[in-house]
Amino acid sequence: MRRWLLILFLCCSSIAFGADTLLQFSLEEQAFIERHPVIRMGIDPSFVPFEFLDSEGRHQGVSSDIVAHIERETGLQFLLMEGLSWQEVTNKAQRRELDVLPAVGRTQDRERYLLFSQPYVTFQRSIVVKNTNEGIRRFEDLFGRQVAVQANSSHHGLLEEYPQILVRTYDTVLDALLAVNRGDEIAFIGNDATTSYLASANGMTGLSFI
Repeated sequence: MRRWLLILFLCCSSIAFGADTLLQFSLEEQAFIERHPVIRMGIDPSFVPFEFLDSEGRHQGVSSDIVAHIERETGLQFLLMEGLSWQEVTNKAQRRELDVLPAVGRTQDRERYLLFSQPYVTFQRSIVVKNTNEGIRRFEDLFGRQVAVQANSSHHGLLEEYPQILVRTYDTVLDALLAVNRGDEIAFIGNDATTSYLASANGMTGLSFI
């Protein structure tokens, strides 16, 4: 099942929205769609702007548009498993209690239990510090220091490859950013777009992005 779902994502995510293109499925692919009409999906509820839940609990963001497009093209229904934190989503994915994560970064650890399509979006990774900080100017400056990161994120996977860095995990990006803003942590590593939005939305004007 996982292999054919990957194929469907590769096919559908490569088609421009609004294009007048008719997908052609093989007999095996069509049989998969008929056998698995409902796909269990998990998302990060605060991965702005790539995927998130709005104030009414609806799936929004880039991945939402991709999923809606695939539903239209294939007839599949993607069922969002509600009420889950990102940690719960990744744990369920490892236990194969979810079928797809529509917006997830590739890491060596995740390749043990996930199949990845070609990326349909990329992002910039940033180091976030207080704007009064003068000791961190590049990634190597984090060696020998403690760094905040969202648990089970791709950034967490990156930091685990560097034993020179002491990692402290937080449930959400916002929790980690608030810790840096308070001075409890010296630095945070995360997605530039997400952290910029959350810092601005929560009035954290004293942070700098490296």
